[in-house]
Amino acid sequence: MSVDASKFYEKFNINEGKSSSIFSASKIELIKDFLINYNQTNEEAKLGDTQSNWLKRYYVEQMGDVLVLRRITDKLQVVSYEDVFEILQKAHNATNHGGRDLMIKEIEKRYSGIPRNALMSYLSLCQPCQLKKAKTRKGLVVKPILSKEMNSRCQVDLIDFQAQENDGYKFLMVYQDMVATWCDENKSTNWVQALPIIQAAKNRRFHSGIKRSPYEAMFGQPMNLGISNDPLPAEIIDGIETEEDLEKFFNIQNRQEENLEAQEQSENENEELIEFFPIDNDGQEPGPSNRNHIANEPQEFNFNDDEETIDWGERIEMVQKQREGAREAQKRQAEKMLNRSNKKLKTVPQNTSVLIPVPSVDRAKGDYRNIMGVVMSESNGLYQIGTTQGIIPQKFVRNQFEPATYNFLTPEHVPNKATNVRSSAIASSNSNGQGFFYCNCTTGCENNRCKCLASSRICNSKCHGSRTCKNK
Repeated sequence: MSVDASKFYEKFNINEGKSSSIFSASKIELIKDFLINYNQTNEEAKLGDTQSNWLKRYYVEQMGDVLVLRRITDKLQVVSYEDVFEILQKAHNATNHGGRDLMIKEIEKRYSGIPRNALMSYLSLCQPCQLKKAKTRKGLVVKPILSKEMNSRCQVDLIDFQAQENDGYKFLMVYQDMVATWCDENKSTNWVQALPIIQAAKNRRFHSGIKRSPYEAMFGQPMNLGISNDPLPAEIIDGIETEEDLEKFFNIQNRQEENLEAQEQSENENEELIEFFPIDNDGQEPGPSNRNHIANEPQEFNFNDDEETIDWGERIEMVQKQREGAREAQKRQAEKMLNRSNKKLKTVPQNTSVLIPVPSVDRAKGDYRNIMGVVMSESNGLYQIGTTQGIIPQKFVRNQFEPATYNFLTPEHVPNKATNVRSSAIASSNSNGQGFFYCNCTTGCENNRCKCLASSRICNSKCHGSRTCKNK
């Protein structure tokens, strides 16, 4: 389900309006015309503040037949107001319905000037993103898991596709489920075909924990998916359909670069311009245009040149550098998580009464959701808790219980014996504790061998599977 462009601009204009930081397409054309004409005429006239600002901030680059306005500081393409929606849509698809941070990282590779409100307006209109939102979580952590080596440990999930068996495959083991979005967008149930696409999208997008993509952390360089990753204008990419079109474009680009190098060498050696620029048909000597704003005509690109030899030592060093950076970023993320948790989860002193949640399978329908306990001791964030039935050997971390509003229980009320949460829940229950009473009879529940019949209970849906039963 794609986002409607008219709805996006309507919502974006309500949130922020047509921001002054975003140029219209006509304004960008005006800036490009000024820079080109100023370069060609080398005007010495006094400029206004606006034009001086343009000269300091922007330059024009010729890429084939297209003139692109870029910022001098980061060489990113300046985006027009009319192109914001299309760029956001491409970034959203490239990250496989990634969120705000992932889209920002994707856009910052090529473009400049898109405000954050524009991203949020777009994401709020994406129905698949709204449907896959998780419930609000506390986001609390007690002891983060840190990895010393790449792929030394991981956490996976298992998706049951037995009802949608595909090419003999019935289960999918995943780090993160993005299959549903792909199947919905492509109107397909062939989830096996989606796996390589989803894997590439997951591995190439920015990871907020390690501050780089998983592919970069593993191989030391960004994933290359063809010319779509190159900082080329959309008009150039859309016009490339064959190898000949690609070769023609790179010939033009190579001639531009060689001509710029020739101009720099000419200025450094203070040689006559006539040695580098031949007389044209009008008998005049054309001088080089300003390199800071527009490039000139290039020479042929030779696709038969030998490829550069790969320096494996340098490549290994780059991989090690990326992995070390990923480890340091993971440590910083763990410290941030701990600090956030510590602000929400204060240390509980010894002798304080606490509430321990009881799993639903360990309590009856009419029982309380918690049992009362008391902190017996604490060491390195691990709590020893006791109840009226004894001391629980299992150590608790801070997010597994909540302090009570009053000290209802003291260590003197705790007997010196071992117990567990289930036994404590049963002891404090007004019934038999565990609310799921069922039998596993194979003989039809006809005599007192049936636990339910012996207890004067009627068998329920949890008893003996789908076998025949006379105790109904």
